[in-house]
Amino acid sequence: MADFGDAAKPLWVTEVGAPEGDGYTLDEQADALVRIYTLFRRIANVPVVVYHRLIDYDGAPGYPEAERYGVVSQSGEPKPAYCAMAGVRGAYPYPPCAASSPSP
Repeated sequence: MADFGDAAKPLWVTEVGAPEGDGYTLDEQADALVRIYTLFRRIANVPVVVYHRLIDYDGAPGYPEAERYGVVSQSGEPKPAYCAMAGVRGAYPYPPCAASSPSP
């Protein structure tokens, strides 16, 4: 970007994530999302990191791995990733996460 005079332009990182059940356990999903967030927060001019999905989606024909990117289950229960992200963002303890502990 610097070569084109855009070095100071903010860069938004969108649709990142780690799908639970596709190689990640619930706890590994939480750890991966915290690592992604922490990594991008260290980079100058990255003010926004958008995760792929808030709520799990059941019914993505031909794209089953898209179903479990959420940090909230389809039934509305927060997954460990939700609680870990609340913790890393400084919102811990958050009531639905009282029994959980955030990932560092």
